[in-house]
Amino acid sequence: MNKLIEQARSKAGYRSNDALAQAILRHRPELASSLQARSLGARIGKLAKGEIDWWRKNPVCLDALTELLHADPADIGIHEGAADHFFSFAEFPELPPLDLRYESPCDLAFGAYDSENQGHEMLDREDALDLEPWLLESQMLDRRNMPRDFSWLYVPNELGVDLLINQLQVRSPFEVLEVESLQDVKIHAHATKPVVISVSRQSEREDLALFASQPESAVLVISPFPMPMAGRSDMYARPIDWEVANLPKAERDLRSLGSPYKWALRDDWRTRLITWVQQRLDSKKVDTLFEEAEVVSWLEIFDPEEHLIRTPTDLLTVCRMFHGRSRKSRPDAASRDVGHRLQSCLVPIDSRTSDIFNRLAETVWQHMDLPWGDPLDWAQWRNLSTFDGNQSLRGDSAKDPHAVKEVRASKRSQQKTGGASTLLDDLKRIGLLVPVPRRASGDYALKPQLLADLRIRDLLVAGIQAANIQVLGRLSLDRGRQYLIDAALSAATMSDLLKTVRWILAADPWEATVLGASESLFLELGNRRAGGQSLAPEMQGILEMVLNRYFESGNNGTALLLSRRAVSRVDHPDILRTISACMGWSLTNRPKVFRKLDAQILQLFPGWSGKNATMPPIPDHPGKSNWSNQSSPPRWRRFLKAMHISLVELTVWPSAPDETQNNVLTPLLLAAGLFKGERIPVDWWDQVAHHRWATDFLVEQLKFRQSNDVATAALGAMLSSVYEGFSRDKASYRHALLFGSAIWRWAIEQSTPSQFIAQVDSEQIAVLRAFPQIFPKSWRQPLLEALPISARGQNDNLIRIAGSDAQTLLLRRLGTPEGATAAHRLWQLSPGDVLNSLESGQLDEESMFDLLWNSPHHLAAQLVRHIEALPTFSDKEKRRDWTIKRLQGNAVFADQLLSLLR
Repeated sequence: MNKLIEQARSKAGYRSNDALAQAILRHRPELASSLQARSLGARIGKLAKGEIDWWRKNPVCLDALTELLHADPADIGIHEGAADHFFSFAEFPELPPLDLRYESPCDLAFGAYDSENQGHEMLDREDALDLEPWLLESQMLDRRNMPRDFSWLYVPNELGVDLLINQLQVRSPFEVLEVESLQDVKIHAHATKPVVISVSRQSEREDLALFASQPESAVLVISPFPMPMAGRSDMYARPIDWEVANLPKAERDLRSLGSPYKWALRDDWRTRLITWVQQRLDSKKVDTLFEEAEVVSWLEIFDPEEHLIRTPTDLLTVCRMFHGRSRKSRPDAASRDVGHRLQSCLVPIDSRTSDIFNRLAETVWQHMDLPWGDPLDWAQWRNLSTFDGNQSLRGDSAKDPHAVKEVRASKRSQQKTGGASTLLDDLKRIGLLVPVPRRASGDYALKPQLLADLRIRDLLVAGIQAANIQVLGRLSLDRGRQYLIDAALSAATMSDLLKTVRWILAADPWEATVLGASESLFLELGNRRAGGQSLAPEMQGILEMVLNRYFESGNNGTALLLSRRAVSRVDHPDILRTISACMGWSLTNRPKVFRKLDAQILQLFPGWSGKNATMPPIPDHPGKSNWSNQSSPPRWRRFLKAMHISLVELTVWPSAPDETQNNVLTPLLLAAGLFKGERIPVDWWDQVAHHRWATDFLVEQLKFRQSNDVATAALGAMLSSVYEGFSRDKASYRHALLFGSAIWRWAIEQSTPSQFIAQVDSEQIAVLRAFPQIFPKSWRQPLLEALPISARGQNDNLIRIAGSDAQTLLLRRLGTPEGATAAHRLWQLSPGDVLNSLESGQLDEESMFDLLWNSPHHLAAQLVRHIEALPTFSDKEKRRDWTIKRLQGNAVFADQLLSLLR
């Protein structure tokens, strides 16, 4: 919500929107002929919701408003620009609006095939090629790739359906229709040109019949609701069901209609949006307290698992807090009451309104028959707002300083109903209970959802602290509520969790409350162990309870958790948390029943299998392309870190498939291998260097350990990888990948030349001679001094870039077993400097001999007098050999050379 108008109104001394509207009409009497104070007050109220088009189209009214508020339009969220082309962010009105003619929004989502809502077993994937002609400007005008057939794109409101529609209206060459129902566009089903239809109401299966009868039409429906089930799964079954094959043609067409997609957030959407906000504030020169790094750090503490800040709408609200509040006025991300403090920061409302909102959220939470976060009809809200019924969630209210007092029910139902309606009207008026597009569950919802989530999260944390297991209760079994249970458990201290564990272990494991709570704790405690924390011995009982229940239920499949079966799907976002939890438990004492586990389940616990252990199945990282500059989203960073800690701690390293197709195993095994002193396959470095997320992960683990020995081993291993590339013509690109990476820079900074030289081998020496520039200048002289000089000249590059340091070193090598090679390099580097050294009289006889004996033939005449003067050449055989080698090619100076033989 845009609170700028309310803040400006209060600052100017107007108690309400209606009072401000009346003042405007007194200030500009000419407006009174066309406007009433009540309607103008409503227009002012809509400003808080980001509805600014009317004010842009009525500049006289806008001028009057800003004059009385002593503010600029931008101060109340109305920025310059044509209304049709601009998109403002209601959750962050100070953020400059997008000019959709020239600017694109942050790339946060993609069209994924919506298999879940169509009953398919196919995995959700970023495979929306059919949508590209509709959404990508580069393909919209390509007649070879025009849109075809019928497609349905499900875009939840909180993921930006309005922004997507506005963008298409401004930039798409296709007709874009905004309608309430598909029934309103029947005539357009016969259109020959592609059409985009934005639907605001939930559709029924029958609404699709017209499109099924017109297969030649190119239609994209964009809706905040999933596509109605059309029975596609049995239509494409093999073999085809007899009854399906004999259905009427209209029904068969309906069952095979189009492609359902959903707008899915990218794994790193939070990082992308925070970076985009920073860049936009900076590029538009907005005066701000916003710092990207501070937001990221705060979220890593407050919501590391993305349980609470789950949508761009939520994150923009938080970003606005960082924009306008100093560090001291922001809530401490680690405090127990952070939810309450964050509530007051995000939506500054009076205590009475806050109490009403919180109590209503608590009441909905307690009703398991009501879906958490979904809208309800007005009658349901009115019944709930009487606050009667079980108050089990608030059993800890005495210990909760922010708990509102119990509201006693009125003896007279008429007064009760009237009071409830008044409460709801108040919430509706200020935008905390808002109408939403019609759907099966109702018409009004608490908004923002984050506000309600924060209240429940705080109450759950307080309940866990008080060892009140009832706060978790049967709600732990509700999939739509589990994310808040998990958020509360992750915020609890280990001592608080131990109290809860003791209560659970003393209860019936098959009681619904115990089942849900124990499986939630299984995930939380397992992940804490995988992250390196120690578990109290009693906590092992949670693992045993989960496994015993698995066997007692007769389960022999791959779904270990009864209340969270979905997380066993490889494409489920929580599968990472399940894998790392099991990995953590496998570091504890293995239970007696572990051998009875299904082989696929046992694979999740490699620490129990000893030498027979294999790596658990891991989904591909989102940055899975061959060349990826994508960083890891927070949940992937936590998963990789937990897996790394576990792998290093395991006494027996699990084996990996011979040819791993999974892109996550390589950096995990490479990092663990370095710390365990394992030999690293040379191709692993190549694979890791291709991906920014993989190099970031590896460097993060290396920095955490700060081991000079590991850094030195990494240097050698990377050089060996490049050397191996010589035989495959891959040396050049491996050189660019590895030596320009953060891994190489870290290893150089942590190691020392002496450590490296002590373990370097001939293959690695060959690489550093070929690419000496990969080392900083501070390394090159120690390398020159320590490494042997190659007789075949492979280290010319090392000597060449060392400059004067190389000449000094080579002069010192004269008169040693490497004297001849040193002399060759000196003559190649600078013949003039060598001649000056011969004239200086500072070289000893052995050094002089090395230089003269290995001198270039074309300089022979200039060196005759040095040959005559050097006692070593009094040996006639040496003098003859030196002369004869140089006689050919020096005909002009032949007499001078032959004089040496007389």
